[in-house]
Amino acid sequence: MDVLQVTKKTLEVRLAFIFGRLTSVSGAEEALNVESDQYGDVVQGNFEESYRNLTLKSLTAIDWVIDYCPAAQ
Repeated sequence: MDVLQVTKKTLEVRLAFIFGRLTSVSGAEEALNVESDQYGDVVQGNFEESYRNLTLKSLTAIDWVIDYCPAAQ
């Protein structure tokens, strides 16, 4: 009979909110900057925030993970 060995690992989980440029809502860009400064959990891509640009949002998230989470599996 084989013995199952369980190894305890500590995982670090980071939460980030991905946005594009918020030009259509007055004051939204400033509020986003305040959130980013306070919590450091905002990633903003160089595209307009819209449903059409969900692919760009996904690619921005992937690029961020590649750059800032080198140990991610």
